[in-house]
Amino acid sequence: MSTRFWQQFSLTNSSNIDDARTARWFYPFLYLLGTALILLTISIPFSHLDWQQRITLTGTNLVVLVFCVALWLLARSGHVQWAARALVVAVFLGALLPSMLLFGTIRAPNVIGFFVVIPLTALLLGKRSMLVVVYLTVMSLFVLFLLETMGMIQPNIGKRAGGDDLIIILVAVMLNTALLQSALRDTEDSARRAQAAAAELAATNRQLLISQAELQQIRNELEERVSQRTAALDAANQQLRREVSERERSELRFRSLAERSPDFTYILDLRSQQWIYVNRHELFDHTVTELTSQDELLRYIHSEDVDSVQEHWRMLGVPTGSTGNIEFRLQRPDGRWEWVQSRETVLVRDQSGTPTQMLVTLTDITKRKVYEEELRRAKEDAEAATRAKSNFLANMSHEIRTPLNAVIGMASLLTNTQLTDEQSEHVAMIRNSSEALLGIISDILDFSKIEAETFSLEHKPFAVEEPVYQALNLVATEAHRKGLELGCDIEADVPPVVVGDRNRLRQILLNLVMNAVKFTERGEIVVTVSTIRLDDQKCRLNFAVQDTGIGIPEDKLELIFESFAQVDSSHTRRYGGTGLGLAISKRLAEHMQGTVYVTSREGEGSTFFVEIEVGTLPKTIAQNGVPAAYLDGYQVLLVHDDTTCRRIVATQLQRLHATVHIARDLTEGEALLHSRPEIKAIVLDHHLWSLDLPTQLARLPSTDAPLTCIVLAPLQESGLRQTIDQFPSIKVVTKPVKPSELRDALLFHTEKAVPATPRAAIATTLFNEQAPRILLVEDNLVNQKVLLRLLQRCGAEADLATNGKDAVEAVKAKRYDIVFMDIQMPVMDGLEATRIIRAEASAVGQPYIIAITAAVTQIDRENCYAAGMDDFVSKPARLEEVSEALQRAQMRIARYM
Repeated sequence: MSTRFWQQFSLTNSSNIDDARTARWFYPFLYLLGTALILLTISIPFSHLDWQQRITLTGTNLVVLVFCVALWLLARSGHVQWAARALVVAVFLGALLPSMLLFGTIRAPNVIGFFVVIPLTALLLGKRSMLVVVYLTVMSLFVLFLLETMGMIQPNIGKRAGGDDLIIILVAVMLNTALLQSALRDTEDSARRAQAAAAELAATNRQLLISQAELQQIRNELEERVSQRTAALDAANQQLRREVSERERSELRFRSLAERSPDFTYILDLRSQQWIYVNRHELFDHTVTELTSQDELLRYIHSEDVDSVQEHWRMLGVPTGSTGNIEFRLQRPDGRWEWVQSRETVLVRDQSGTPTQMLVTLTDITKRKVYEEELRRAKEDAEAATRAKSNFLANMSHEIRTPLNAVIGMASLLTNTQLTDEQSEHVAMIRNSSEALLGIISDILDFSKIEAETFSLEHKPFAVEEPVYQALNLVATEAHRKGLELGCDIEADVPPVVVGDRNRLRQILLNLVMNAVKFTERGEIVVTVSTIRLDDQKCRLNFAVQDTGIGIPEDKLELIFESFAQVDSSHTRRYGGTGLGLAISKRLAEHMQGTVYVTSREGEGSTFFVEIEVGTLPKTIAQNGVPAAYLDGYQVLLVHDDTTCRRIVATQLQRLHATVHIARDLTEGEALLHSRPEIKAIVLDHHLWSLDLPTQLARLPSTDAPLTCIVLAPLQESGLRQTIDQFPSIKVVTKPVKPSELRDALLFHTEKAVPATPRAAIATTLFNEQAPRILLVEDNLVNQKVLLRLLQRCGAEADLATNGKDAVEAVKAKRYDIVFMDIQMPVMDGLEATRIIRAEASAVGQPYIIAITAAVTQIDRENCYAAGMDDFVSKPARLEEVSEALQRAQMRIARYM
């Protein structure tokens, strides 16, 4: 009866002995605990506790009961050890946490739990786990005592515990542990003795069974030995006959296969170097009698291959050799050479593991070698064609960049002269258009580089708004001709300055806005910029180019990103283009860790999305000198008839901290001006301008300061600009509207306006004391003038040499600190001139050589640095790039002075 009772508690999915032992004590304890909790819960309604205490106690009992059920389910699923550990941990925490969090002393009644958890651990998990729990108990008591002594926990039952209390508890724990260890030791000794006795009895029983089985087997064998012996002999004879027959058939099959094989096969005895078997009578018209050993075969092997073949044969004879493979040339009797592949496999080894017999197969691979040679020549021809294409593209880039150098250089110089606002905008348009043309050239080069996987990106700081507005300005003329509205909305959380490739981003955006203008006949085109922060060093810029054009059919959305693909591929299509821009844009975005995709509905417009990853700066420098707070409380009336443009301009004004009042037409605007005399400025679209407007503004009620009027107009409205220039109180801001230009126009007539620096006075002075001695080496007359002017703008003068030979002579005759060296020149190119200067000039007299060239590929840069140049500036040369190069040179010169 007792055995059956305990067996029901040891039910578990595991047959492990430890699990059975743990289950023997785990289930009774768990049942006892559950029964106690149920009885305690039932008695709560009959207790003298108030209702809140009854609810709390009932909830606690239910939580513990659910925990017990979970432990029971865990044990029944085969994880009795984990259930036991969880129960021990629960009892341990039940003894520890109330002392720390509830009673605040080791003298709490729940300390009795430590005396429960130790024997419980011993019964469930064994002596080793019990010692761990004892250690944790002692350490916990010490920690509780220290926390109580230090005042970090306060007792709320009686006085604070003293050292004697700690000693009494620890002594009790140790006595408990010692008694348990003694009991466990006695139990283990008894168990071991019982196990030994049981094992001895089991061994005796097994031995008896074995002996009995052996006796039975011997008796059966004696009875059947004669008949079995006869049958065995008959079976052996039959098996032997079958093996002999099979061996004969196998030998016949092997011989037939070997003799019919297209390869020449022989078995080589390594000790004598003789052939002991061959599958054919000839090899490349040599009879087998001529080739019966390796030495005789060696006489017909090509002299260039003999050494490698002999070394290969030598390595086959070492103990580690197993297989081999070598190719060599073998001569026919008529003098022709054939390529042969030799493959070797070890057949027999001696006692030391050294091969003694090898199976050798010779295969004719002459046709394969001829094919490989043809492939090699084809590969070389393809590489030569690729180099020729790259050289052609590089030369075309160089030839086109050379005149563009003059256009962009002169535009840069004009930008820094005294110009009117309209002239400045025209010069900026010339420069941006030239750079756009440069971008078209780069499109072809980029496509070639991307295809050849030689593409690289710049990583430099730039203002986010620059490439966006540059792209919009470049299409502004066509957009104005078609009557389209252009707008840009840069969200407030977009970093003003990021690190990335500004030119590539502008190239992508220009492709997209040009497409938008091309396929939009009326309405508007809006570029929206937002950001997603990735971490402290990176963010993701999102650009959306939305138009109201013809849209794209759903089945053509993926096609438009393929190279040279068009939605309308007929020869008479209405819209032009090569179909290359979107393909390049997508690939550029992918190189910038992003992508380009589109959403569109036919007849309702399209939205192209660009996502790229850029770096962020910890502290950016504002691109404009006037803080936005200067417009705090500034009352502005915005009059615009286009909903989208009105929303964008209103958002820009609000981000400048201005108070914005909105009107859809002049009538509504005039009513607002009469009702709100605190308005200090009016911003209106050029469509709403009329010659009567200044007179109407003059009739308004007088205010403390004259009313500022700002007209938003495209750059192409030159006649309107000339008319407006007659009215000093009216300013023109070019569309699409930049926030900085709008702010400057609003502040123009206020005392907060910052006076603009005259463009003629903008000259970068890099040299405080003595300017360096500079030599410019350039053969093109226009480029000479551009570069000399750029150097003058940087506060430096330069001597001139027209080719590399003159440059070498000039450096010999005079010491120069800096040399700007063109690459492609008559008489002697820049690379050769640099090598001669580096070889002949003394170490002290070596100048800082800067390559300035229209050859801008990575190979060109590497060639310049390999020749001995220190820096690289690409054409078209820009003032800021020349200035930066001079600064780097000045730092190097100062370091070695």
